[in-house]
Amino acid sequence: MNPTVTGSLLYTITEAERERALRVGNERQEFHDKRGTSNAYGFRGDRAYSLKINQLGALAELVVATLLGCEDEWVECTDEYHALPGDVLPRVQIRSAQKADGRLILHPRDKDDHAFVLCRNHMAKDEGVVEVCGWLWADEGKRDEWWPGKNPDRPCFMVPDDRLRPGLRGLRRALT
Repeated sequence: MNPTVTGSLLYTITEAERERALRVGNERQEFHDKRGTSNAYGFRGDRAYSLKINQLGALAELVVATLLGCEDEWVECTDEYHALPGDVLPRVQIRSAQKADGRLILHPRDKDDHAFVLCRNHMAKDEGVVEVCGWLWADEGKRDEWWPGKNPDRPCFMVPDDRLRPGLRGLRRALT
């Protein structure tokens, strides 16, 4: 992980941010448990793994919201979660990966005019470090060369990080 090569931003979370993200992830898992629903796009995994995915996703969202200066506007959890206009701002979606070489995953149903940000959670290796790899518009990432993803049960586009705009550079300006 070398931010001078990839253009990534490395963000070290505080204990308060970590606790907030864990709480939000727990709330999201409880939301799914109570309704008997699963996570989006055919995600499969046991409850413990699903909880971890919800927690890491919340952490990635919180980091991006903080870096964009909108953490107070971030909607942590709601019954109308799927009706929100974006994860942290309208038309801004966050995708998180656990692996150091994780790619930005896009699905055919993702809205083409939404920006997607890839974050990698390095909790296992570097406690409390989130790498904000970059972003692109969904329509830019839906290319034949990045389809299909590795998982046949969950087909997706898998965009390499070297095809993303570095960090969050220009994202706010692009939304206007």
